Amino acid sequence: ISTSTYTLGDAQYRQLIFAKALTNIANLTAPFMNALITYVFGNVGVVQGDILGVGTLPFALYRAAQRIYVQDLGAMAYEIVFQNVAPTAIQLAIINNSGVFPRPAGVSLTVVTA
Repeated sequence: ISTSTYTLGDAQYRQLIFAKALTNIANLTAPFMNALITYVFGNVGVVQGDILGVGTLPFALYRAAQRIYVQDLGAMAYEIVFQNVAPTAIQLAIINNSGVFPRPAGVSLTVVTA
């Protein structure tokens, strides 16, 4: 197994610790997980052409929206979707190793690039 460690600045580390504290007291619903993703990774860039996050315009005036969101798959599974953006190594490490994105016993988590 290959592992890597990453150095975070003080502000980023405090943000990650605060996010972990939030998960300890929150209900783990999809809306909360989406809010957590926005808090941890920031607004990746809902761009013009993506009206209120519901999809791109029917014509190619703007680039496709870059979004990261949680999708509840039911059957004890959820996925984190990176849409039109590739996850960085640090983002994957935070998702898989930091414990910020909880995974209750028996629940699977997958990362999808769309």
